[in-house]
Amino acid sequence: MLEPCAMSIYNKMAKWYDVMYSFYDHKSDCEYVKSIFERFSKTQPRRILDIGCGTGSHAIEFHAQGYDVVGIDISEEQVRLARTKVSSGVQGVPSFYVADMRDFDMGETFDAAVSFFGSIGYNESDRDIENSLGRIKKHLVSGGLFIFEFWNTRGVTGRKSSWHKAEKDGITVIRLDEGKFETDTNVLALTFHGYVISGKELVDEFVEEHRLRTFTPREISSILERCSFEVMGTFENLTFNPVSDTTFRAIAVAKA
Repeated sequence: MLEPCAMSIYNKMAKWYDVMYSFYDHKSDCEYVKSIFERFSKTQPRRILDIGCGTGSHAIEFHAQGYDVVGIDISEEQVRLARTKVSSGVQGVPSFYVADMRDFDMGETFDAAVSFFGSIGYNESDRDIENSLGRIKKHLVSGGLFIFEFWNTRGVTGRKSSWHKAEKDGITVIRLDEGKFETDTNVLALTFHGYVISGKELVDEFVEEHRLRTFTPREISSILERCSFEVMGTFENLTFNPVSDTTFRAIAVAKA
């Protein structure tokens, strides 16, 4: 049984998460993962663990493509919303649980694990990321793949403030992002200011702070090897091209 984990991020923002990312193509991510399976897995994975699953959009897309999926996330509100989406349209799996990637125990193993949107970076310390990778490895079958997005240090250092606007079902969310890169820790400190509009009326607003550690490909490979993973490669997101100095979103593929 997984115990709830307390975390302040994605509480108020979770309610509007699917509006903010209504533009995002989750299907392309899942197709990319399938291409990684074809290239690096000796057998066809059937059961996937989605780590940092958020409101479940990737897990639901994987399920639609025929995989059995379990999602975990540290945010109770995100998991609640993911469960609501499943109960309103998708039968059976995927299942969603509140859990901290640093110390979770599902009591079962999976053919593959995935993690999107740089969630691995919430592990700021070496101890935290090693704990997380250790738990993930214990939940993979021998030869199972861990496919995850990390934010490339060299591609992050120049990032400053930005904003984006998204609309869905008559709701508009405008989010202002302030970023500060901490050179001593390689952490990107983000502050999100959100404004939610229905018609011409401001109906909600939120402020959240997130801290995500960034990694160079060499650093992430070294950490994976230290945690007894075999590194299959690091790539620009959605490609098999090597990570360049301008790459922001990078993908690591490792074998248990």
